[in-house]
Order: sequence, then C-alpha cells, then structure tokens
Amino acid sequence: MSEIGDYYSYPIATKVTNKIRNTIEFPAVTICNRCTLNKTRLASYPDLESYFRDSSLQQKSSGVYNFDDIDDGIMLQPLSLDWWTNMSMDASSLFHLCYFGGESIDCSSNFLPVFTNEGLCHTFNFNASDIVNVKNSGNGANLIINYNIAQQYYTFRENMAAGIKYVYLPDPYMAFDEMDCVDTNSPDFVNPLKYYSPYTYDHCFMECIQTKVFNLCGCVGPSDPRSRGPDVPICSLEKQDTCYSISIREYHTPSYCNTRSNQCCDSRWEQILSK
Repeated sequence: MSEIGDYYSYPIATKVTNKIRNTIEFPAVTICNRCTLNKTRLASYPDLESYFRDSSLQQKSSGVYNFDDIDDGIMLQPLSLDWWTNMSMDASSLFHLCYFGGESIDCSSNFLPVFTNEGLCHTFNFNASDIVNVKNSGNGANLIINYNIAQQYYTFRENMAAGIKYVYLPDPYMAFDEMDCVDTNSPDFVNPLKYYSPYTYDHCFMECIQTKVFNLCGCVGPSDPRSRGPDVPICSLEKQDTCYSISIREYHTPSYCNTRSNQCCDSRWEQILSK
C-alpha cells in the first residue's frame, strides 16, 4: 500500500495538443542481409570457408580461433574496405524491386552502401540534407522492397539466420529521467565527435568504444569511420578475432562509456575518452 501512496503523492498533469501536418519525415532505414558474405567470393581463398565455420563455433563457446596452423597470408594481413566489399553480397542482387509512396524507385541510387557491425548493409533515406517525406499512411505509402536474399551463397557466420534485418532510430524525445536530449539542431550546438556525423547518442557511444579498442589493438573494423581515412589499418582476421571483437564485446557496457550522463555527451566527453 505504501507504493500506491507514493504514486499518488506526485500528481502529474498531461496536456495533449493535436497538430495537423501535411507531411512527416520518413526515418532512415538500414537493411542488412543476415549473411553479408558471399561464399563464392571466398572460394578464391582456400582457408576462409573453414575459418568462418570454425570461428563461428568458437564464438558460440566463447573461445578464440587458433591461427597457428594457418598457411594463408590473408588471415594475418590488414584488410581493406575494398576487400570486404568484394567478399560481400551484391546490392544489385539483393534489391529486386523498390517502391516508395506508391511509385517505383531505382533501388541502386536510393540505397547507400554502409558498413555496420552486421557487415555491408544499405541505407534508404541516407541524405540528411534531402530527407524523404510521406503524405499518407498505409501499405501503399510505405517503403516496399522485393528482396533476393541469395541464401544459396550463404557462408558460416556467428548468426546463422537467413533473411533481412532492419535498423532504424526513433526521434529523440525526453530521455534519461528528467533531462532533455541535446538539441543538435540548435545553431549553438557543436558536434563533439571526431569521426561521426551527425551527432547521435549511438554515434557518441560507438566512437567512445572504437577509440578505446583502437588504442588497445592498433587497428579498426570496417564499420569504424576511421577505416575510410589514410594510414589507419583495418584489422586482419587474426587481429579481429584475438583482440578487436573481444574488446568490442567487453567495452560495450555503460560502465566503460557512460555517455548517458549529463545530456548524452557534454564537456565530460574528453574525460570519458581519456579513461
């Protein structure tokens, strides 16, 4: 009964206002094939098929792949974004037909290839300066895509699911108890991030983690924005298994990158990175 008394001791007044809008912004949607690698591309490297099979089983048992008996140099050398792109599923074969707002659209020009933790994915409504708007609701006004997941080209991965995965972010409203999110549209707002733009909480969190892992391992993953810059090595498969992936999992907790405090990322950002 004391909990009920506490509940009613803090009265809350809720005000609801209707606002009519002719259009609303459509979210950016990132689409990933559940297996982003193409086994026919891996065939040119004799050890890769067995590597992805064995390492996927090792990850499920929290083990580390043994590279001692590997003769193929591809396992130990730093990799490039071009290499990962060439080993991945083609976007041209993934998207068969695309519709938006009831009209047919060109799939290739309306999706931007982007590397994420899932691998090579593709983002719709990627241009922040030209955001797509919708006028009507319903199935006919939505984004409709006919896929070819090409499961016959799947290879072994940690996640052995088949199909498509969608990722999108909602608008930032009130968050973190009684604090407002940072107003990134304010003319006074300065993006504190070095490698991610625009500023979002997830970008803040990822940059913090990736900075820590880079300082530890000396290399980056293909989804790290620093992989697009000069003189920044992308991890070899051996380095990815023995250092990068392990460290990403270890640091992926608020205790290492407490970016939720003090309005997501504020003046404490440099202190957080330096820990």
